[in-house]
Amino acid sequence: MAGVVKQRRLMIELASAQLEGLLFEAPERERGAAAVILHPYAPLGGSMHDHMVLELFRAAAQSRAFRLVLRYNQRGVGRSSGWKNWLGGDDQRDVLDVVEWAAARLTGPEKHVAVIGYSWGSCLAAHGLSHPAVAAYVGVSVPLGGMAWVLQTKKHFGEVCRAIHVPRLLLLGDQDQFTGTAAMHTAVRENGGLLLRQDDSFQPEADAHAAASTAAGSSSSGTIGGSGSGGSGGGGGVHPGAERRELLLRIFPGDDHFWMSHGNVAAAYAVRWLEAQLLATQQQQEQQQQQAASPVQQAAAAEGG
Repeated sequence: MAGVVKQRRLMIELASAQLEGLLFEAPERERGAAAVILHPYAPLGGSMHDHMVLELFRAAAQSRAFRLVLRYNQRGVGRSSGWKNWLGGDDQRDVLDVVEWAAARLTGPEKHVAVIGYSWGSCLAAHGLSHPAVAAYVGVSVPLGGMAWVLQTKKHFGEVCRAIHVPRLLLLGDQDQFTGTAAMHTAVRENGGLLLRQDDSFQPEADAHAAASTAAGSSSSGTIGGSGSGGSGGGGGVHPGAERRELLLRIFPGDDHFWMSHGNVAAAYAVRWLEAQLLATQQQQEQQQQQAASPVQQAAAAEGG
């Protein structure tokens, strides 16, 4: 039946917790990446069974770009051990361990993981950006208003903005109850990000490049230096010498925070964007490997001649 994907329930054994998860695996996809999907705020009923989490999970599992797709319950939810975290301290640390767990299940030398978070899950997913296997980030309905001052969500958003070595996509409904589109657009623009057109081209609006250049200055292109950029605080997510990647925002008209109207459309959009980013990363790594091998090949050819 269309839209149905095979998945199995499992317990992820971490050093300090056992987390209940649902896992999709496609071993025949030898070069596929992994996707880790994080659910909304647990104290308010968020779990891996959330409607939007399911849409994202289904879209990623149906994409040949992913060999493994995982959604899991945070601490104190379902069969996961521990207690629900009001500020997410233990859950933040768990993200890195879960990313490591997912990367270890991939075959081959290239282990790429996409972290995808919905609502509060987008804040937690931000803390996976420092893991070297993370190749892309999607944040759906990042909560910057409402209870943001209590939950410190702007601090987590700062982690997203600082991770300029990773391509990042933000999705927001224009009726979102917790984040206004103008506030989100301003936050993205102030951190050198771009507003995308409301179509499937992944191209920025006509004036977005100019706005980003004004905000980011000369650092909006080229490679990343040793100091952080975007958001306040340190540059823990910055990889010196890495290529700067874009922070993108796509606004969906007619949807609110809960995505009951076009959640499947937004999920499909996110996965198509991830496919493009993962392909670009793979091609870039192949080029780097070829360039690194060239001097050796040339020396071998000279000796043979």
